[in-house]
Amino acid sequence: MRYTGQRGTGVLWGLAQREGREAKFLTPEAAVKNSTIEPGFAVNSWANEPMITQPMAFCWDDRGRMWVAENRDYESRGRGFSASGDSRILILEDTDRDGVADKRSVFLEGIPFPPSRGGWPGRIVAWAPPNLLFVPDSNGETRRIR
Repeated sequence: MRYTGQRGTGVLWGLAQREGREAKFLTPEAAVKNSTIEPGFAVNSWANEPMITQPMAFCWDDRGRMWVAENRDYESRGRGFSASGDSRILILEDTDRDGVADKRSVFLEGIPFPPSRGGWPGRIVAWAPPNLLFVPDSNGETRRIR
């Protein structure tokens, strides 16, 4: 039997939901251990829960910090885009240079469903449908914005 169009999408979505419910989630240590990499490379867990939850997108800045769009209202959105505004933009840092994030700062919170973000020195752009947010960091302190 061949599934196409909306019916096919529904079947695939049902399979994905079942697979997700039945999946055994790996610990960060198990994920590293089960990774397949090319010779000469190494894998480590740089950041994981509870430091971040539901990361949707990330990028690195020129200071070696990871900026993460944390999409905490994804499950509550139903159809279309969520307007609950429970999501946020985090900044993760490895201050002691041991290869693991050890500092977490909230840069922007109270935004709806941020599926992507980008940055330039002193500012970020976050897509929070239906809005495109331009958020300056005028004093360079990456202070918390509500």
